[in-house]
Amino acid sequence: MKNPDNSDSKAASPTSTTVERSLRSSKRPNNAGTSTSEAEPHKEKEPVIAGMDVGPQWENEVYYPRTGPNRAIVGWQDVGCLNVGEELNDNIINFGLRWISEHTTIKDKVHYFNTHFYSTLTTPGTRGINYNGIRNWTKKVDIFDKDYVVVPVHADNHWFLVVICGLPNLARTPTEEGEAGSSDFGENEREPRSSGSRMRAPDNGATIIVMDSLGITHPSTIAALRSYIKEEGRAKRSLEIAAGDLRGTHGKVPHQQNDSDCGVYLLGYAE
Repeated sequence: MKNPDNSDSKAASPTSTTVERSLRSSKRPNNAGTSTSEAEPHKEKEPVIAGMDVGPQWENEVYYPRTGPNRAIVGWQDVGCLNVGEELNDNIINFGLRWISEHTTIKDKVHYFNTHFYSTLTTPGTRGINYNGIRNWTKKVDIFDKDYVVVPVHADNHWFLVVICGLPNLARTPTEEGEAGSSDFGENEREPRSSGSRMRAPDNGATIIVMDSLGITHPSTIAALRSYIKEEGRAKRSLEIAAGDLRGTHGKVPHQQNDSDCGVYLLGYAE
């Protein structure tokens, strides 16, 4: 998190040429939906990292992984975010999360949204959440099958992480409204029901955990993600989720010791 009084006034490296570019890159990966939300402007330096040889400049963006869906994109200009005192931008955060997703031992149990998910969900000017803007982002994945859903958030020039735990609890033992039941969803239950009956989540629920390296609380973020999960449950599972089934809390996590490492801590939490 930058100090608003001096976030754009840091002296340039004596060996670099300063240019203006966005902290939040406008280059989005292929799975970022059709959102047209604007990036947040910020000035940064050309990629010169003190004490590190980053090699010659490359012209084309680097994709990770090299093949397959949901690839992260990093350009030469993004390297400057690795300088001491600089915040990581969207491309570096997304690269880090994509790398973690490829190397975790619980890959099938985790879903990682990219950095544009939350900003699209909470597009300024919309009333409540912009569910239609991100509805298709889970077209090929059922988040109610995932033990963990990872959501990176950038707000007020600061990165923090949200992890949603236990969503299978909401869909594993559904019951008809007003009746008890214990049967699991079958394969055909993943599609919305065509009948008028609605489903009610079980009592054990799920938890939305906010991890902030400055110890800031984010009740509005919890509220927005709670609304998203409720909408997703209705649309994808015909599941009615009560507010009490989605607890919100703030995790006790290590805190940054400066005003710029929030993105680094976000990746540490995710790992």
